[in-house]
Amino acid sequence: MTRPRTGYAIAKAKTTAKLKAELAAHHATEYNIHTAIVELIERSKLPGVIYWHCPNGARRTHAEAAALKAMGMLAGVADFCFSMPGGRFAFIEVKTKTGALSEEQEAFLQG
Repeated sequence: MTRPRTGYAIAKAKTTAKLKAELAAHHATEYNIHTAIVELIERSKLPGVIYWHCPNGARRTHAEAAALKAMGMLAGVADFCFSMPGGRFAFIEVKTKTGALSEEQEAFLQG
C-alpha cells in the first residue's frame, strides 16, 4: 500500500485552489479519518489504553440487523471506544464535514 503524500508535498506541486480540492477529496471519507486516527493512536503507544472500532454503520439486511440486536448491538455507539487506566472510558464519533449525528448517536454521547 502506497503512503499518501503529505500536505507539504502536495502543496509544492499544486496551486492553492487545486491543493484545497485535493486535500478535501483525500480526507472526504470517514474511512480516511478512521485510519488516520488509528495511525495516530498506534504511533502514540499510550500505556494502558485499549481501543476498538465499533462498526455499527454498515448496511445490513433486516435479518442480520435483528440478529445483531439480539446479540446486544446498540444503535448510536461511537465509532471508537477507549478503555483507559483507572477505569475511565472515552469515545470518538467520526463525521465528515457534511456528516451529522443521528438521534441515537446524540443520545449515546450524552450518556
